[in-house]
Amino acid sequence: MVTPEGKTIGEHVGLMFYTLGQRKGLGIGGAGEPWFVAAKDLTKNELIVVQGHDHPLLYTRSLVMNDLSFTLPERPKAGRYTCKRVTVWRTRLANCAIWMMKPPSWCLTNRNGRLRRVSPPCCTTSTSVWAAASSKRPTNPSSSRDKGNAV
Repeated sequence: MVTPEGKTIGEHVGLMFYTLGQRKGLGIGGAGEPWFVAAKDLTKNELIVVQGHDHPLLYTRSLVMNDLSFTLPERPKAGRYTCKRVTVWRTRLANCAIWMMKPPSWCLTNRNGRLRRVSPPCCTTSTSVWAAASSKRPTNPSSSRDKGNAV
């Protein structure tokens, strides 16, 4: 286990046994805030860990997801939608925008700031926890109004 600066602070038992954002079971103690998994470097076999729930490496501006579950009568077509989302079980609904990329991929951005990073099994399979309610008509994602929002 290493910090983003490259300092070794522990050993892991295999990258596949850890998820992004994981706090428990790391075996890292010491002073200060708790440690979290921020990233995995498969080529170096390194688990990158950071201190503090609000560390910037634990967040992202967008997520690419597949096989979303929608709470709409019909699955949305291509276009940009405003919606509410839940990406991790037991979290509150949050405002977001989504648009279809290359099917079945969707890009999600948070409308009120950053998104907590999640591990791929959470949001790239059909078992994703997802709630969406279209509140506006779809718009063209390449329109001038949306250009500043794309990541």
